[in-house]
Amino acid sequence: MLLSTKLDDKPLFSITGHPNSLCGYYKFLPENGDTMNINIFLSENGSEVSAGHLISNSSAADWTSFNIPFTSYLNADSARITMSAAAEPKNGVGVLGNSVLYVDNLSFDILITSIPEQPTDRIPGTFILHQNYPNPFNPSTAISFDIPQAVNVKVDIFDITGRRIRTLLDEPKVAGSYDVIWNGTDDTGNSVASGLYVYRLRAGDFIQSKKLLFMK
Repeated sequence: MLLSTKLDDKPLFSITGHPNSLCGYYKFLPENGDTMNINIFLSENGSEVSAGHLISNSSAADWTSFNIPFTSYLNADSARITMSAAAEPKNGVGVLGNSVLYVDNLSFDILITSIPEQPTDRIPGTFILHQNYPNPFNPSTAISFDIPQAVNVKVDIFDITGRRIRTLLDEPKVAGSYDVIWNGTDDTGNSVASGLYVYRLRAGDFIQSKKLLFMK
């Protein structure tokens, strides 16, 4: 599959939440020194910035996971993704080569939180860590929790041996109900293996853990 390098023919699509990276899988079979480019652009009220990119000229015959952290952040309402397998661009336009590039299972890594200030009668009365949903999951799952007072909140993912593989949240929060999303990647952006994992909420002196199942 050959993909054009033009940046003006890829439609915008709407997004919600606060994305901080683009995740997915690719296969790339380069020829004659071709380079693979995957670019993500974020827009807010029609103002667009380049948020991140992945560039490689290395062969990847098997499906390979990737995570593109966003270097520019907006309260984006839409996004645009471009992909190319081409020779070195000249004057901003690449020359299409004979390479093959496949991209699949694209998703945003998004941290979603509720509105911090809530009416008094809607503030949770106790600390609660809810079961993730969906479970089992692929490619992502939501972890919900309630806190009745302002505390520092940390949400970690551990493998079954107890090794921490991902910190989803580590910051102060006011009383309220919150969700965080895990997309099955570790702190380096690599996809983890299928299997059973443990997620843990630490909110002040409150600590609770539950299990979840990731299935590829």
